[in-house]
Amino acid sequence: MSGNFSQQAITKAWFVSFLFFFWALIVVYKFNIYPQSPAISIFYLTLLINTYFSVRAFATITPRGNWIQGLCDFLLGLCLAIMPLVFNSPVNFVLINLFLFIIASLKYVFLVSLTGFSKLLYRKIRIDILGILLCALCLTGILFGFAYWSLKFFAFIFLLANVYVLFHRPLYLLEHHLEKIIDDFIKK
Repeated sequence: MSGNFSQQAITKAWFVSFLFFFWALIVVYKFNIYPQSPAISIFYLTLLINTYFSVRAFATITPRGNWIQGLCDFLLGLCLAIMPLVFNSPVNFVLINLFLFIIASLKYVFLVSLTGFSKLLYRKIRIDILGILLCALCLTGILFGFAYWSLKFFAFIFLLANVYVLFHRPLYLLEHHLEKIIDDFIKK
């Protein structure tokens, strides 16, 4: 990816990703809460990989000390911490993911006003809205009695989407954001 990330953001991204990964292992092995479906494990691991790239990029550009961003980060962390506790409940797992994508969308909507227009942020918001729709679709399938297929679809589409945004058409590049800052600076 790009080398424009702050060292603090890289450290935070590794810390957050590993913290929630080890938390999930503790929940599974210490509290015997196992994922009801392998799709739940695949989804959660994919989410943690995405979390690393997301935290690395957005912690670099997010101004410190903003209480709205801090609250959103806390709520996102809370969602990631609760997910392993509901591994054995597909409805609750997908519902927590739905909340996660809603909170993430709001986080980046508020971040636009702090950092200015950014292709990066608008693209991230659109992708998180697609996450909301994916969760709603999966939840609907589960509630209509198609939990097995809905969870497989949920995990497969999410995995495919992450391959797309991480490798095919990378989302977490700061060049988009830095181009805007440079353009604004030149115009002044």
